Amino acid sequence: MNSKLIASFFITIFTSGLFTLTSFAEATEAGSWGGNVRAAPDINSKKIGSLRNGDPVQLLENTGVMMNGYPWFRINVGSGLLGYQWGGILCSYDAPIKGTFQICERDNRTMPAQAPENTVSCAEEDKLRSKRGDEKTNIQFNVIGENDETQFKIYWLDYKGHRQFYKHVFAGDTYNQQTFMTHPWVVTAPIPGGGEDCVAIYMSKKGGRTVSLR
Repeated sequence: MNSKLIASFFITIFTSGLFTLTSFAEATEAGSWGGNVRAAPDINSKKIGSLRNGDPVQLLENTGVMMNGYPWFRINVGSGLLGYQWGGILCSYDAPIKGTFQICERDNRTMPAQAPENTVSCAEEDKLRSKRGDEKTNIQFNVIGENDETQFKIYWLDYKGHRQFYKHVFAGDTYNQQTFMTHPWVVTAPIPGGGEDCVAIYMSKKGGRTVSLR
């Protein structure tokens, strides 16, 4: 880390008045909901990498620098990259980890965990389509993230299995969509260099459902 980043790091900590550095006895396995990896525990610091929803990381330290109720962590992303990510976009695969947000929705480790109920792998998209429109329900998408770099596009899979674009959502957005039982909804995220990649496919559910996107 160069001298400017070190200075930025300590200015952020001491001006916040929340410096309580906690090092883990050993690296703790965790996951990420996706988003940017920063050079220092500060949303305005340099972006040095990015993660996808479900990517594994190792927690090295809880910096004690708080933002919106969650601390920043120093993490090992892998391939020699060390950086910082906010606890509100970190998660645990198994037992909850203090300072992170709930249990991971996706698991990109070698042995992936079972997807949440009514969530389908993107690999199954060509087999899916809406089947009928006689039982109303709704699906709500909540987007949680640092800034507008956290964004998604939402598509309905029509009765022929074709994507129909419905909404472009950003961090802080809540989008409630009336739908019908059996109707699938595809969520995509932008990828570096242009284009978009499927994140997951969410099936409608009797009584409605809420999906958190990070």
